[in-house]
Amino acid sequence: MVAGRLFQTLVVVGAGIGVGCGGQSRSKPERPASQELPPVVLADDGGVIARPDAFWPNQCASYAAFRCDRYSPLEGCRCDETAPTGPDDCGGGARFFCAALVCPPGETCTSRNNVDCECRPDAPLAPEDCPGGTGQFECRYDEPRESCSCNPERPGHPEDCTPTDAFVCLTYSPVATSCECNESYEDEASCLARRYCHYECVSEAPRYGCQCNCVVPIR
Repeated sequence: MVAGRLFQTLVVVGAGIGVGCGGQSRSKPERPASQELPPVVLADDGGVIARPDAFWPNQCASYAAFRCDRYSPLEGCRCDETAPTGPDDCGGGARFFCAALVCPPGETCTSRNNVDCECRPDAPLAPEDCPGGTGQFECRYDEPRESCSCNPERPGHPEDCTPTDAFVCLTYSPVATSCECNESYEDEASCLARRYCHYECVSEAPRYGCQCNCVVPIR
């Protein structure tokens, strides 16, 4: 599961439609004269306008180096030779951040299609780097971790929720991360007062990650 991923722009194109980008390129890649350039897709009305300077991110040294002034539609695109080529250039995926996801026709969209990337040296490398507690640690991608931050709006510890039973997280092992105070929390007494229900917690000391599980018998 991916947490805190609302910053990503997605540009997906079917096999029958192309996306390109215009603008001046500081390091525009060479391409065969016979190669057909993709048009720019107009997101508003679905029409297309051919651009003689359009090109795809796979024509840069890496997808991460592909930057545009706009991504819907793609405009003002170029290859940035100063960009990191991948997480290793940033000292780890946790400090590797990308602004958009661009998928040329015929490609399966994955995290490798991330473009417009940068290193953020101040990003936390591990949950323990969050001063407010490991519960505030969240990443755009979790397996492997990539683009991570400390979100002060999240509870960092079970004690930040009342009661601590309501402290629930995306992951619990080896430490709790991407946590929240469950607004639909149901206390143990109310849970057990109902037939066929039992109360379970991820941890008892301290107590957190609790939920009421009910089974309806089939008759």
